[in-house]
Amino acid sequence: MSNNKLYSINILRFIAASFVLLSHIENKVHQYNILSLEWYRFRGPGVDIFFVMSGFIICLTTAKKNITPIKFLKGRMQRILPLYWFFTTVALCIFLYNPELVNMSGGYTNIIASYLLIPGEHKFLVQNGWTLSYDVYFYIIFALSLYFFRNKINYIALIAVLTFLPAVGILVLNLDKVFFFNVILLEYALGICAYLIYIECNLNFMLNIILILLGTAFIFFQNIFNVFETGFGRALDRGVPAFLCVVGLIGLESFFKNHYHKFVNILDRLGNTSYSIYLSHPFILVIGTKLYISYYFFQNLNFALFLYVICIFIGYYVNKFIEVPLNRTVKNSFKSNSIWILKIKIFIQNLRNI
Repeated sequence: MSNNKLYSINILRFIAASFVLLSHIENKVHQYNILSLEWYRFRGPGVDIFFVMSGFIICLTTAKKNITPIKFLKGRMQRILPLYWFFTTVALCIFLYNPELVNMSGGYTNIIASYLLIPGEHKFLVQNGWTLSYDVYFYIIFALSLYFFRNKINYIALIAVLTFLPAVGILVLNLDKVFFFNVILLEYALGICAYLIYIECNLNFMLNIILILLGTAFIFFQNIFNVFETGFGRALDRGVPAFLCVVGLIGLESFFKNHYHKFVNILDRLGNTSYSIYLSHPFILVIGTKLYISYYFFQNLNFALFLYVICIFIGYYVNKFIEVPLNRTVKNSFKSNSIWILKIKIFIQNLRNI
């Protein structure tokens, strides 16, 4: 299949970002004892969808490309770090003014680890960065695999490695909670499996609908009856439902393209802003909550809906006015540096030839 833009990916991004956002809004509901979102008891399925999608997207964007490990890592860092560092710097300024405003739950906040996404027992300035630490770990494993394998062999080898590490952690070392052996790695493996299904299998419309319904049913079952515990943690009880939804929605790509209209367009645009929503919403939730509590006008609105709308709205403009320009500036800066490095190399070579 073609590597053209997939509307289903952006739809999934927006769904995942919404789950994460609603989970954090639900925390605010309990914190302030406001009657809103009482029915919501999901335990972060949005993060699991993001992890599964990461495995899929990395395979999709590198397939049939002669990309070096260094070039791959540089591209991924250019994508995730600029906006993350922007909000980490904002959080640092707040932290220096009053540490309790950044880390209300207590614990040690490591500034250097926050910028470098180094995992540990410490807290990050932007606590959502813990998921990016796993992304970076996955990128490193993927980059190393590019040294040895290509195409389908690479994907099968990656699935084996990403399964082997948690298996060793659980069965041998009893370290399944330790970062480098965490069962979350299995969700990246599920994302790679989703990609292999995407390129090898042409699932019919009804089968994709059934997969989506199954995944959704599992997610809502856990919302009603709580997460059922397994020996494989979230990789099974939340990763598998996320995998089913990802495979099913991506399988409907041709449907989205053939029935492209305003609703799909809106979801597509919101999906493009998912990273901005993900990183900006912790700040917006604090401000939005204070507005809601301080002004009677806002108290006439549903608390959860109010917070959700302003986080989506502001996230959209963070993407438009901060993320996109910032990424463009960083990319152009690297291009300029590459040109100068090339010129220096040519100059040195000419000197040698004299």
